[in-house]
Amino acid sequence: MWNKPMISPYLVPLDQYGKIGKVHSDFEHSFNIAVGKQLINVGNYHNYLSSFGFFLPDPLFQELHPFAKVGNVVKIKQDQLTFYDQKGVYKLSLSNMELRILKTNPLPVDKAYLKQLVELLESEALASKIGLVIDAKAEKYLQQLVNDERPDWTEIKKYLIGRGKGLTPSGDDLLVAYLFIMNLFWQERAQELALVLDQELSTTAVSQNYLWACQKGYVSSPIYQLYSAIQAQADRQTLQAAVKQVLRIGHTSGKDMGFGLLLGLKAIIK
Repeated sequence: MWNKPMISPYLVPLDQYGKIGKVHSDFEHSFNIAVGKQLINVGNYHNYLSSFGFFLPDPLFQELHPFAKVGNVVKIKQDQLTFYDQKGVYKLSLSNMELRILKTNPLPVDKAYLKQLVELLESEALASKIGLVIDAKAEKYLQQLVNDERPDWTEIKKYLIGRGKGLTPSGDDLLVAYLFIMNLFWQERAQELALVLDQELSTTAVSQNYLWACQKGYVSSPIYQLYSAIQAQADRQTLQAAVKQVLRIGHTSGKDMGFGLLLGLKAIIK
């Protein structure tokens, strides 16, 4: 478990979205602050930092969490968050936050190396583990992501966005990972997909924010760990460990993202 507070550079400067927010949603190990349509995630999950969030170690998170009830007002400064609750006021200093890099950049395509990654993902039998039912209609859109030179992005968005259960529906997780891979290796296709995603989407606010961050190249820490392994052309064991970290995210989110990675890699290699 990390033992120091961390922040995604996507949020810096923190007051870029506004000076006042409200607690949007609250869970056992995280909560979200809404500033307009932008969310700020404050989390305490083991070695996990959201692309649009903070990580707080146990003592600090447990001290803050009681002041983060849904609807509570949060005052935002570059170096401080102030939470207002019936029981009092809590000030979270951001001056000692470690900036953890989560920004990805395009990489050269090495098909031989990427085939290793495809093999590792295929060995996980992800199609049977994701949160989507792959019927004939789903298969049509998923195959477009792999095989078509000009996929129908509008129809793909309509079908996949919001499809599935949870804070981040399976279809959204799949597209986040697919967009991540396109940003790395096929920027023209990434731009085409981003055009249809760069708008209000019929999905959860959390999922919407992951998609917005990914369009700008920012990803969660397990995805960034995988990116670092690909960038360094790490050995197979290290690459496999990075894949496993991604697949562990959430209930099916990691598997959904793994499947999105697999579709994107197959498109690139093809």
